[in-house]
Amino acid sequence: MSLLRVRTHLSGAWRGQMMDQRPSTLSGSQQDIVRHRGPSPAVVEAGAGTGKTFTIVERVASLHETGACPVDRILVLTFARKAAAELKMRFAGRMQTPPDCFTFHAFAWNVLSTHAYDVGLSPDAVVIDDVEARVHFHKAFEEYLREPQSAACGFPLRPHNVEEIRTALFGIGQTLKQDGISLTQFRERAVRAAEEFSRVPYRELRKKTLQGKVEASVSDAEFAEELVLERQRIDAAVLILETFNRRMEALNSLSYADILILAERAIREDPVLADQLRQRYPYCIVDEYQDTDLAQHRLLKALYGDDLLNVMVVGDVLQSIYGFRGAHPQNVEAIKSLAGAHVYPLIENRRSRQEILDLGYAVIRGTHGDARHLHAERGRAGEQNVHISSMWFPESVEYLPVDEARVLEASVVGRRICGLLTSGTMVEGSDGAPRPISPRDIAILSRNKTKVQAVTNALLEMGIPFRLVGGVGFYDAGEVRDALAWLRLAADPMDAHAITRALQSPVMGATDAELAAVSHGLKADETAFSTRVLVEAAAEDASNFTGEGDGNVIARFRKLADEIALCSALPLMSALQTILDKTGLRSYWEENADARAPQALANLLKLESLARGFANDLPGALPADFIIFIDELERIEFDEREADVVSLDAVTISTIHAAKGLEWPVVFVLGIWPQPGKRARLFVDEASGALLYAENPDGSISFHHTAVKDRADAQGVLHKLDAEEKEMAKAEECRLFYVAITRARDLLYLSGFRSKRSPRNPDGKPHDYLIAAYDWLRAKGWNSDEGVPAHPPLHLGVGPRSNGSASGPRQAVREQIAAVPSATAVPALSYSSIACYEQCPRRVTYKTMFRLPEIVATKGWTPSRAPFDAASNAADDGPPEDSILSVGEQGQLVHKALELWALDRMSGTSRTPTDYVAGAVQALNLTPPAAKLSAMAASVGRVSSSLSGWMPLHVEAPFTLDLGEEGSRLLVSGYIDLVAKDETGRSCLLDYKTGDAHEASHYALQVALYQAAVRAVYAIPDARCFIGRIGERAFSLEPVTPIANEELSARILAVRNGLRAQNVTPIPGDWCFSCPYRGAPCQDYKR
Repeated sequence: MSLLRVRTHLSGAWRGQMMDQRPSTLSGSQQDIVRHRGPSPAVVEAGAGTGKTFTIVERVASLHETGACPVDRILVLTFARKAAAELKMRFAGRMQTPPDCFTFHAFAWNVLSTHAYDVGLSPDAVVIDDVEARVHFHKAFEEYLREPQSAACGFPLRPHNVEEIRTALFGIGQTLKQDGISLTQFRERAVRAAEEFSRVPYRELRKKTLQGKVEASVSDAEFAEELVLERQRIDAAVLILETFNRRMEALNSLSYADILILAERAIREDPVLADQLRQRYPYCIVDEYQDTDLAQHRLLKALYGDDLLNVMVVGDVLQSIYGFRGAHPQNVEAIKSLAGAHVYPLIENRRSRQEILDLGYAVIRGTHGDARHLHAERGRAGEQNVHISSMWFPESVEYLPVDEARVLEASVVGRRICGLLTSGTMVEGSDGAPRPISPRDIAILSRNKTKVQAVTNALLEMGIPFRLVGGVGFYDAGEVRDALAWLRLAADPMDAHAITRALQSPVMGATDAELAAVSHGLKADETAFSTRVLVEAAAEDASNFTGEGDGNVIARFRKLADEIALCSALPLMSALQTILDKTGLRSYWEENADARAPQALANLLKLESLARGFANDLPGALPADFIIFIDELERIEFDEREADVVSLDAVTISTIHAAKGLEWPVVFVLGIWPQPGKRARLFVDEASGALLYAENPDGSISFHHTAVKDRADAQGVLHKLDAEEKEMAKAEECRLFYVAITRARDLLYLSGFRSKRSPRNPDGKPHDYLIAAYDWLRAKGWNSDEGVPAHPPLHLGVGPRSNGSASGPRQAVREQIAAVPSATAVPALSYSSIACYEQCPRRVTYKTMFRLPEIVATKGWTPSRAPFDAASNAADDGPPEDSILSVGEQGQLVHKALELWALDRMSGTSRTPTDYVAGAVQALNLTPPAAKLSAMAASVGRVSSSLSGWMPLHVEAPFTLDLGEEGSRLLVSGYIDLVAKDETGRSCLLDYKTGDAHEASHYALQVALYQAAVRAVYAIPDARCFIGRIGERAFSLEPVTPIANEELSARILAVRNGLRAQNVTPIPGDWCFSCPYRGAPCQDYKR
């Protein structure tokens, strides 16, 4: 029996009882960092697992406690929201008043929104993330393609090329912004580069060999024609990017790149603002600096000057893995080169055993010769703790296709995990006591989001619970592709790929043979298959498949497709809910006893979550918009919205990008990947500024593109990358592998695939990374490709379900959904904003139309879900003032506990009120006084007892309604606490209120809105309406009669029209005492 030491690897919001205590001592290296006082800049080279977050927190505490700088005047910046959240949690646990902690984008937005009028920012401006910006670029690109001049764009416009060009052009546009290059400058450089290339004397490109083999050649006429096409491409690219920028301006939307540029410009052009910010934040600490881009580096220099005095950056170039986002690890070197800069290396690793660190060093030094070798404070394992496998096929098999090898690899992983969980291995918990290893101590890491179905299937077969993180396994899940196929049909009924997928979905059940019969005799026409399925009579040999009657697939499909087509104009969430219900996809998996059913339902819920977030960010979004969004989201490497809810005890399956910063006792790195994809065929040459595309409209290869890509000299001789240069070009992929290795604390399993057998490689050749690992393993004298004994399934809470528990998976996977109304000319309304406007128009107009910062903090409500990672709350209405959520942390915890209770009721399980409160504390990451916990549990107990005869249908039920006239949207969104069946089977809706709230009749408007939402979104007519009044010692359920629909529409329309007219009429009342604009700027408040 071995003993492994484990520290928690969960993000702050989910740590709960597993959170480690803060280390009591600093190492000597950490003490030097904490004591650094400047004013010279400093760079902390913090290796993996060396305690950089602890060091940052202690530095802030030291600056404050020694009087060097008050904590509220220290600025902490970081790269990602996850890192910012972790830092905030650590600060909260260390000091009473934490420093201001932002991501770069949040800080930039805070500067812009706080000084909106000074910097000329529109009050309607709203920030959209990278994926949403891609959606708008997609539309701008389509707009260009509809223009007559697109025929002379110099690009081939075949379908494959269009997608490639669109994706690359968006990246070029973002890079230009990050590099501070305007479109005018871009055009001038690109045209100049084309003119310079027009003067080269050669028309042939030759290899650098004795024979000088010709790689490419053109005639003078072809050369001249290519240069004409190149200039056309430059004009087209600039026009498309200008169209995108105009679209963003018309929508008052700013991308992340935009707000960095605007903030930098504001600081540089306004010396008063720059001085105010430096006085406000004389000290700055930046985390994860290796992942910053050039725009973030320039923003920091604009704020603190080129010398970056009193700035400390923390990072590790070896862990820079966000090149696809423009990360520029050279930023670290730029600060190290500043005069007087101090460099503090941290190499004492507190996470991993030395053998794991030795392997990481052996792998990374090939591309980073100056890498530091980390030293393990925990010492060596003293036994083999690194295992490598890639021999999945017997000697009799020459080659095993990757898909088949992936299944065998997954089977071995499943058996290994079973062995670990049954071997008696112990781990050390956060309390220092040993405990048996459990699934949560194990992670499976993948390079990509897709192609992990084999792993999930293997774990299901073995009965091992798992959770998916970072989008891994989501986009290629069958149920997700099925749902998206039907949604695509709503957007485009003639989409042949979507029709094929929908026909083969479980609810249709068409086989390959049946589809082949339908396709028989079709012409090579993109619409032929769609036309046959939807319109024409089918081929005779498919008559049994397509004949008349409800039992035939084509007849059923046509009938359903007609209904789905009506969803195209519905708001996104209404369309998606309708599709999931009408197609039977949701009920299919709810009633399915297959072991995959819980994960399938989890994936469908996640799809709803993504759609809801997108609809909140883009009010009025339609199915076609969401399809573009999902396609772009699948294409990018990592997006923070993809992180999933943490299961209590499950193996983590994650992308490496999502796993950065985390750790587990046991890590499996799967499918150690093939060579990274080739360079984009459309790119801007950094040296010359040339805009180059590999393919001409006639399909020929671009001569200029080849000359630049393969580095032609003045005579046309090519100097392609040598082996060492190619290895350096793959540096980021190597860093990604290094990050994966250094997630492991005690045991590491690496596996991948091999090429076909050959005389030179009789066993096939594994990936270069695996070869390096094999060499290191052999030097240690350790074994590789060990056999794994079979294990019986464990069934740790995973396995086939009875039909009676169809709703069970929902409770385990339901995600917190952010209610984020976007700021547009007139933003989507909520009940809170409607009621508040009727109370006092000025307050809502100030907030939603003028975007004025709230000078006076409102009491009680601290939103746990924000529209952006900034501190600005301008777009967040918060709950109604009489909601249970409005009474501070205690109200939020009771509300969350009741949500957990209702979810359990749906799944047929139950816990004690105390358990629900504990779950709420963990979910919201709050720390209420112990004395309040029993009172909250009593409140939860009273409510759950009173509603014991109710069966919840929807919990925290979201909705978006369009109550506007033809051509003029009037969107209202919100959440309904509970929709349920009462003891008599009647449908009811319930909203929780505080004990001292208004009379029940006061809520007639609110419940009328919710009743309309339940009817429109959830197809429940005439739901009875209640409020649940939660007092200190009692709970009462009170019926409410809603106002008429005509009055509801008229009142909401009046609010919209008032906001559109920017009505600032004040209505003084008792609410003035809690108004955030009382006295600043409003002077018409009640005294």
